[in-house]
Amino acid sequence: MEIIVITKEELRELIKEAVKEAIVSNKSESKPSSPATRREASHFLGVSLPTLDILLKTNQIKSFNIGRQVRINWSDLDNYINTKWK
Repeated sequence: MEIIVITKEELRELIKEAVKEAIVSNKSESKPSSPATRREASHFLGVSLPTLDILLKTNQIKSFNIGRQVRINWSDLDNYINTKWK
């Protein structure tokens, strides 16, 4: 058996990359073709609706309206995840 020694920063980066890969692979398999609702987007990101609203209002995630309903493209959610975990 071999013992590998790494720094806290190296461990943090390894965990960060593993989590990012898991989130992206898991989420990309379950996305429908139509744009996400606020509830679907908040569930996808693992955040509350008020937190999602802040992300939308600060233009960290792009959205659009269909009448009074807010919709978010799945690709914009993927882009947010990819930029957040860099």
